[in-house]
Amino acid sequence: MVGRTLSGMGEHPETEAETAAADVADVADAAAAADRTWPVTEQVCEVSADPGQALRGLQPGGPGERAACVLCGEPTEYPADAPGSPLCPVCTWQQAQRAACSG
Repeated sequence: MVGRTLSGMGEHPETEAETAAADVADVADAAAAADRTWPVTEQVCEVSADPGQALRGLQPGGPGERAACVLCGEPTEYPADAPGSPLCPVCTWQQAQRAACSG
């Protein structure tokens, strides 16, 4: 359907037969693509077998005063002297949701 012209735009419109033939070709191309199967030969992501390694990312950064979230004021997992604008886990998740749905 790409490249078809619209009537009334100063260009020559396609005939009904040409439009119908192009529609049939588009449907046939889509059906052929849907029938293809792709072999799964490799794992896309690696999963760690070490549960300690998986939990390290969830633990706070160490002892001491925690930085306050710039949006809600709750303590974050970052130290108070961390550069940037720290966010708590809840606000981080909410910001990610907003960014994902804005497109």
